[in-house]
Amino acid sequence: MSETTEAILLHAAPDRSADLFHAVPLGIGDAFTYLEAGGRRVAVISVLERDAVQGLGVEVIDPSALGRDELFAQGMDPLTADAELALRAAQSSASSARPCRRTSRCWSPTTCARPASSSTSTPTPSCAAGG
Repeated sequence: MSETTEAILLHAAPDRSADLFHAVPLGIGDAFTYLEAGGRRVAVISVLERDAVQGLGVEVIDPSALGRDELFAQGMDPLTADAELALRAAQSSASSARPCRRTSRCWSPTTCARPASSSTSTPTPSCAAGG
């Protein structure tokens, strides 16, 4: 983990994101959430990839442990469920990770941009960057 006081939150697949591949250098084709905060490296990823990711020193959280099944049972679409799971992971993993305000560019499946300002107050988990 880099020597920084800011949190990092990515939601991507290492096969398609150089930033995530740098953190988790594995050939994983499915997107997952990766968080660095408070001295911890955490991935919210399927148990199928658990051993390989843990082998890199990354803590693994099963999406089901964060309530994925319940979100789907409520009819939530997969992209929105991924955003909610990222928020839950950030909240449970580090107090330094804070969600930014929702804007049209706040949620991206490959990166997190924290906008300078926002006119709404609805938090979104994709931008849980500190600072």
